[in-house]
Amino acid sequence: GLGNAKALSPAVTLQFRFLIDAVDPHTTYRAAFRFNGDDRTIRPVTYVPGQTHVLQVPSAYVNDDGKLFVELMNIHEPGPNDFGNGAINFEPRGLELLYKVGNFEPNFVRAVLQTWIKLCFLAALGVACATFLNFPVACLMSFTIFLGAVMTPYLAGSLWIYAPSAYVPLDTSSLGGMVSWAFDRTIQGISNLIVFVLSWYGEYQARDDLVEGRYISWTSILGALIRIGVIWSGISLLLGYFVLRQRQLAIYSGSS
Repeated sequence: GLGNAKALSPAVTLQFRFLIDAVDPHTTYRAAFRFNGDDRTIRPVTYVPGQTHVLQVPSAYVNDDGKLFVELMNIHEPGPNDFGNGAINFEPRGLELLYKVGNFEPNFVRAVLQTWIKLCFLAALGVACATFLNFPVACLMSFTIFLGAVMTPYLAGSLWIYAPSAYVPLDTSSLGGMVSWAFDRTIQGISNLIVFVLSWYGEYQARDDLVEGRYISWTSILGALIRIGVIWSGISLLLGYFVLRQRQLAIYSGSS
């Protein structure tokens, strides 16, 4: 997908953040990158584990199909008493190719639009809660749903750590094991339900993308408008409308 890189930028940025077994900020390691299998493009780098580094790569390396083949070579040489140290691994966003596609101002406008759409849902949710709850409870419920929606990306990530307990077979020979299994499955079920219901809200993180200098596309704005601005806000307002229709309002006659 780097077909536009040649026309938009003279160079692409290779951003990497490597991890090893023992992350020591005072220790450096060496690696090298080779592009498109050409030894003439080998670029050695010195990196600190756990820190983000960048390497400028000429966009001319991108072939006509918009592809750039990147090879990572670990050239660290451990000492005789340090065998096996320095094995490279990285997280999903630990190795990326970035290039400039726009300026800050339009990206900021798109971030504001996306934030406004999310605020529209909170306003609709507050109106819906106010139709059947008093003011403090309506505020508490709105804030609770808001916090749950914001936390869904982190909750989804934590479920990967919590999930292995769900694969443990039920031990019927021990009461403690049965209680622990039932507790784990209940917590996981509730968390999965929250992630499933509120994941849309947490997917749109315009603030993080803006701070990291990542492009906020109009497609994401349209998706937020349809999912959050229309579907979620519409359901909230319809719920408040149906609840309010069932309420019996007292009519003041004017006489004591």
